[in-house]
Amino acid sequence: MISEVDYIKEVLTMASIGRVESIFRMLLNDEIEYNIHFVGEVEQKDLENLFSLQSDSEIYAIYIKCESKDLNISMIYFITHEEAKKLASILLQTNINNIDEFAISALIEVGNIFLVGAFANSISNITKRNIECSIPGFSNETLRTILQYASLEQYTDNGKILVLNEILRCKNSDITLNVIFLFNTTEIKNIVNSR
Repeated sequence: MISEVDYIKEVLTMASIGRVESIFRMLLNDEIEYNIHFVGEVEQKDLENLFSLQSDSEIYAIYIKCESKDLNISMIYFITHEEAKKLASILLQTNINNIDEFAISALIEVGNIFLVGAFANSISNITKRNIECSIPGFSNETLRTILQYASLEQYTDNGKILVLNEILRCKNSDITLNVIFLFNTTEIKNIVNSR
């Protein structure tokens, strides 16, 4: 039988191979490299240690909550200030020096397109669950604050959540997006066992 970790890794890899690649080609005219940086169960206190950024580093993050009757997923992508300016410049086709409301809107739309359009739809199709997603949220906070907020709904009695961190690198524009998926371990175990 496949483990919960292997199942999530397989589902999200399948999403990356197809839809995410085509989305980045369309939006940014860029090729992406992606790799799964981490997948496993962690406690909230250890979550921020998975990333190379300092936990008090200020980042830009887009957060989406997805749910069905028996599956809740927190999806986040985050980037540094400089990468946010580069990404917004490409999307808005103008040089962006400050992250203003137009840049924020563009960053949110990228999150909506690839987090919901690629990942959430793929997860829905593969797990055969009707998944509904929230409106994307935007935050300019520390990594620690964003991770604490996003992980609150995923904890179980054992105090752990299933985390998958995928890193997407745009080859030509040299932009790196950290994508984080947070799952409730009990819910994933039930889905794997029902296959």
